[in-house]
This record gives sequence, C-alpha cells and structure tokens, in this order.
Amino acid sequence: MDSQWKERFNWSISRSRQWGWCRKGLFFKCIRKYDKDLFAKKLDRLSSLQSIRFLGGKAVHNTIFEQIQQHELGRPSSLDSALVSTSSYIDDNLKFGKDLIVEIQNGMKIDKATIQDMHTHTSVCVRNFCERHAPNLVAVDYLEHEQYRDYLMDGVLVKLRPDFVSRSGSIVTATDWKTGKATSLERIPQVPVLAEYTSKHYACDLAKIRVEIVFLNPYSVLTSNCSESLIDEMHCRIRGEMDEILSCKSEDDFVANPGHHCLSCNFATVCEEGSEVIKGSPKIFSIGETADSTGDSED
Repeated sequence: MDSQWKERFNWSISRSRQWGWCRKGLFFKCIRKYDKDLFAKKLDRLSSLQSIRFLGGKAVHNTIFEQIQQHELGRPSSLDSALVSTSSYIDDNLKFGKDLIVEIQNGMKIDKATIQDMHTHTSVCVRNFCERHAPNLVAVDYLEHEQYRDYLMDGVLVKLRPDFVSRSGSIVTATDWKTGKATSLERIPQVPVLAEYTSKHYACDLAKIRVEIVFLNPYSVLTSNCSESLIDEMHCRIRGEMDEILSCKSEDDFVANPGHHCLSCNFATVCEEGSEVIKGSPKIFSIGETADSTGDSED
C-alpha cells in the first residue's frame, strides 16, 4: 500500500458512491491499483471494465455528446443516426463482453430480456433528447460538455465531469442527463457540486447559476437555483467522508460489504468476499438482481 496515497486522493461523486457501497472496492479502485506491482496492473485492467447496469446510460451519453458536437459544427441533428449509434455502442460492447463487461468477466451470461429492455429504453431516451430537448439548445451559447474538471473545496480537490454547460444572457446553466428513474432534486448529489463548480469556473454569482436535471425516459426537466445552504451541506458531507477515508491506516480498514452488488463489482474475482457471493449466485445475470440497468455512468 503506497504511503503517499493520501496526498493524491481526491473526492468525486463516483468515489463517494463506492465508499457507500463497499469500502474494499474503493481501496482496490483508487488506492491499491497505483502500487507498482503485478497485482496493481491487474486491478488497473479490471477498473476499465464497465457494468451492464451502466452500459445503457453510457451509450445514451455518448450519443448526446456526438449530437452536440454536430450541432456545434452547424450540422443538423439526426435521430436516425443517433439511434443507430446508441444501438451499435451496446452491441459492440456485448460482442467483446468478457474484455469489457464486468458481469461477463465475473462468469455470468447476460439475460436476453435485459439486453432487449436496454435497447428499448435507450432508444426512447435518445428520441426524447433529439425531439424534445435538443430544440431548446438552439438559442444558447455552448460553454463545455463532457470534459473532466476539478476545483478546490476547503483544501479538498473535487473532480467532476459536467454533461453540458451553456449560457443564455447572464444565466449559466449546468445540465445533467439522467437515463434512470426520476427522483427529487434533493436526492441528486450533482446539484450542489455542479452549481459550485460552475460558479467558480465561470466567475459567476451563484444567483445566476442554474442546475438543470434532464430525465430522458420518461422526459421531464427539473431546474434548481442552488442555495448557499445546500452547498454548505455538501461541504460538510465531503469533509466528513474525506476525514473517514483519510483516517484509514491499512487495507484492513477498508472493509468489504458483500451482497448482490458484488455481481457487478469490477474486483469480485480478486476479492475473497466477492468471489464467495459469485459462487453462490445464478450464472444468468438479470438486471432485476441489482441496481437500475439504466443508471448513469461514472462521473
């Protein structure tokens, strides 16, 4: 375990989720894989796999990225090409599944109904974006989309990847595409993170920042004028999590939390607890056994 890991460790929403799901998974993903040995190289390779649970969301995000690029170049968006791109992304990943998909790497086959449901769901997401949301972007100025960013929060480096940021007049809007089930703004951790990042990066007063959450199936849009109190709550959460994580002194402090989520864990095959869960589980993976198949990809 590299003694310097605490100096380079930073916070992100995906790391926060991993800390909540399984602390041993966070250790493998963000700490142990940076050691200079063969096991670390194996962890690095496993880290690159993606779960079938996030494949649909990733396909939709990639398609939206392509459509926005075309719009920036002055070319009209094409629903037909968007649908083909989304479907092809899913099929190509499944074609080389053992090298790309976590659950297949973990020794399972993907239930055919799960794949069909994913194609159906993502096609509706893409259609809703092209037909219902893309027309709203014609009148805005594009600032950035799908770029890795970071900013300092009370000495903590916060990393994020905004889906889309735009300006209309004096208002700057940070948009997050959601392919999963709709929920309330209070349950979406990206809201205060996006608001604070946008305010700092564009030197814009918080009162002129909007955070827009776009649910693509079924289509709905939630808009937040993020308050200072909500950002303060986020600061407390981040500081608390970072204090917990940085207080860990050895691998033993990163305790495994075995359960059904192990089926979709990148590191189950090299984790004693995760391997036991896989051994006792069905060899056909159905999305109903774990989290929502259309959840967003990692930030």
